[in-house]
Amino acid sequence: MKKTMLAALLVAAAWLAAPVDAGLFRHRASSGDSCDSCGAPCAAPCAPSICWVDKKIDTFRMEMRWKEVPTKVTTYKQVVNQVPYTYQVCVPVETIEKRKVTTYKQVVNEVPYTYQVCVPVETIEKRKVTTYKQVVNEVPYTYQVAVPVYTTEKREVTTWTCVSEPVKTVVNVAKLVPQCAIDPCTGCVRTFCTTVCVPVETTCMVTRRVPVKNVVEVPVCRTVMKEQKGVRQVCSLVPVESVVDVRVCKTVMKEEKAVRQVCSLVPVESVVDVRVCKTVMKEEKAVRQVCSLVPVESVVNVKQCYTVQVPYSYTVKVPVCCAPTAPAPAPMAPPTAMPVSTDCCAPVSTCCNISPCGGRGHHRGCCR
Repeated sequence: MKKTMLAALLVAAAWLAAPVDAGLFRHRASSGDSCDSCGAPCAAPCAPSICWVDKKIDTFRMEMRWKEVPTKVTTYKQVVNQVPYTYQVCVPVETIEKRKVTTYKQVVNEVPYTYQVCVPVETIEKRKVTTYKQVVNEVPYTYQVAVPVYTTEKREVTTWTCVSEPVKTVVNVAKLVPQCAIDPCTGCVRTFCTTVCVPVETTCMVTRRVPVKNVVEVPVCRTVMKEQKGVRQVCSLVPVESVVDVRVCKTVMKEEKAVRQVCSLVPVESVVDVRVCKTVMKEEKAVRQVCSLVPVESVVNVKQCYTVQVPYSYTVKVPVCCAPTAPAPAPMAPPTAMPVSTDCCAPVSTCCNISPCGGRGHHRGCCR
């Protein structure tokens, strides 16, 4: 609705802005009457104004609706059928055939052979031998000996002597002092002793160490190195050469002969019966189950959606031109909303209703 009103406003504004042709408002007479000799327009151009009028508009709108439609549907049902078929089976067949077989037999033969033997041979040879004999000799030598030597020396020695001295000091002595007090129970005066510490000056002996220096003779031992001579035994090895008889063992290669057993394989041909297993194809018959799909047709109700045009009406505001009050000697009725031509805005009732040549002419308006 807002779009319709906006379009109407744009059309009205374009119409108001367009120039008005003055020839449209000239009087045009009907049969035989002519106004061209007047040379003046019928009336002055009108000042247009816009009025809003309610207008009813009838239209259609689309509505969605549902309905059930019977539809033919094909479904498939599984059917199990017993179908005979043939298949091939491998059947084993045993036959006995004679075949030539070669086997190998082990034969032991005695074969002579020669081999080398190491024979030990002992011989006596004279050889020069050097031996070492141990000889003990007495050899003189000198050595150092530490000899102690005692001497008397005077040395200053400090000794400590204890000396007793009287020293006056104050000592706290516990002393019993009689005191009188009233017994709160009997009211009598009672005397009791109280221990009191009393300082008493006394003299005591104190022992003190006093150093005393004296010179005393002290024996001092010192060692003095003194050279001494002695004889010691020294062992030495002296080489002694001699000729001795030595047994020498040498190996001599000697050839020997012997016989050994040699195993050999001898081929032996023979004919034996052999079981041969052959497979023969045999045709068998059986029945198996085959599943097949059978179409089944049925009618079901299916919901379908469709649209329907439904008429409805609404009211909009439409702009129209309203004619103002035209200047005239006689009072006229107030202007009302009248239908306006598309070529000018002057209403038919007020435009060119009086002929300029005098009298009333039969005119259909200034716009035609």
